[in-house]
Amino acid sequence: FLLSLWESMGAPIRCLDEFDVFMDAVNRRTVLEMLVDHARTNKLQFILITPIPINDFLAENSDIHVIRLRDPKD
Repeated sequence: FLLSLWESMGAPIRCLDEFDVFMDAVNRRTVLEMLVDHARTNKLQFILITPIPINDFLAENSDIHVIRLRDPKD
């Protein structure tokens, strides 16, 4: 749904915050693959903010950079 709405806007950078919080692992991986394919096909940049680690999927891709913040201290 979001990919189709973004097509009408034309912004080269797109940001999603906690997009995968309520997804299971299978759907999460599917959505990440769709976003990566869409970004590559249309030469876009995505900023994905999530509390769930995504290193396992993104480590396979050399054109994707992961920035992980340190866990908060009590």
